[in-house]
Amino acid sequence: MLSQDYSSFSFNLAFSNGLLHEWEDTKQVFSEILRVLKPGGKVRVSDLRRDLYQFMLGIFNDPAIQKWFQISVHAACTNDELGKL
Repeated sequence: MLSQDYSSFSFNLAFSNGLLHEWEDTKQVFSEILRVLKPGGKVRVSDLRRDLYQFMLGIFNDPAIQKWFQISVHAACTNDELGKL
């Protein structure tokens, strides 16, 4: 078992692509990201957008992929919701 204390580690960049809608406690995740970010460090987060749902759904021909895509998109934030975060 590792006994390393990771609390002092810090990063210049933190990024997430396509996971924001999966986070149960978004504020806690962002707090943790900011905790380990060096002063002047950057955060980049991208995710699905519900307002592009119909456009994106048309790209997938497989019903199974469409089903899982629908679930993910419905969990995604709107621009207004992101602004409140």
